[in-house]
Amino acid sequence: MPKPSVVLYLLSLGALLAPVLHSVQSGMSGLILDNVHSAHPVLPGTDIPLRTSWTGLALLDVNFSVMICVFYVILDPHNLSLFIQGGHFFGLWMAAWILVLLESVPSIKGSTNTRPPRRSRKYVIWGLIMEFMTVAFGLPAWCASNLQQSPIEPRAASSPCSASSLDIAEIKMLPWSFVLSTGIPTFLMLICRPDAEAALFSQQTWILLRLFHPLLFATAHGLLITKSQRSREQNCSRQEDPGTEQARELNKLYTVAFWIAAIPHLLVISGVLFAKFFPRLLPAPIVASLSVGALWPVASIWRSVFVKVESTQQGVALFMTANEIISTVALLVWAWNRGGAAIPKSGRNGQQSLRIGFWKAIFLASIFGPGAAAVAYVQHRNAVLQQMTLSDNKKR
Repeated sequence: MPKPSVVLYLLSLGALLAPVLHSVQSGMSGLILDNVHSAHPVLPGTDIPLRTSWTGLALLDVNFSVMICVFYVILDPHNLSLFIQGGHFFGLWMAAWILVLLESVPSIKGSTNTRPPRRSRKYVIWGLIMEFMTVAFGLPAWCASNLQQSPIEPRAASSPCSASSLDIAEIKMLPWSFVLSTGIPTFLMLICRPDAEAALFSQQTWILLRLFHPLLFATAHGLLITKSQRSREQNCSRQEDPGTEQARELNKLYTVAFWIAAIPHLLVISGVLFAKFFPRLLPAPIVASLSVGALWPVASIWRSVFVKVESTQQGVALFMTANEIISTVALLVWAWNRGGAAIPKSGRNGQQSLRIGFWKAIFLASIFGPGAAAVAYVQHRNAVLQQMTLSDNKKR
């Protein structure tokens, strides 16, 4: 049976090739590129001029313009089903991004190097890959790399003060960094007008800036932690129970990731069920937009291999559906294997607790969605590790 990391790498490779080939075969890439290279490029479905000059580098500007076209189509509330689908996928992606941040923190315990680990900014590269080369490619690749290069040793994550290179003050800065780097650009991207003349108030500008949120996050976090005067050693020395405060703060962030994935899923599913059982209470176009087939046109993906898409909106919907499916599968495979690798096979109680967490995750997936379930399973792993450490300390 192939290793999970190999499966995830293959999934990532397939996600890189299949959507590109599909977008070419279905005609979606042709529709967007013809518009971008035209004498008077406009945003899809409008007569609003598309800004195509950003850096002066032709290839880079074309890439930026294509991204702006794709995201504008998703953000246009007139494309209601696509707008809702985008919100659902955004929740999954942001929850996955928080997991990337938390799980990319270098570990101290178990390392033969006595020096403190060098602060890694690899998550910035991974985040940019996911934004500019699709989440479906970047997330499985990160999951595979995370499982392969930094396997969790049993109980290594149970004492965060000895296992994480982030101290309490730095952990507390993570939510603020997330708000500054992702929350504010996303909010401005939603409220600004695409036809605004001033670049600062243009939706096109904020669509582009939000794509760089991993870099903005690293910058914001670096600036915020310089204001902190408490060191990691001082934090650890004040704790009677090693890692308790740090574990509690980290657990809060996992909880935030859970609800970021869960709330959009609950809203979408509630809307779908309401439209199905009470269709007369809603206008017909809204009922049509809230059908499962309209939100996730899975059947149309295969059909579009042989039949050209009629609009950019249709092509983007198919592209995003494939991205969401692949990303969800990768996240679930990673969470399951990440949890299993953390508990020693000889630890009967730990393995039993992990199985309970698995069934709990299945239950949560049926209500809050697979993204939230993956976060909950990893969070349960942390709780099991913490409990095992406390039990060992009592025996000593």
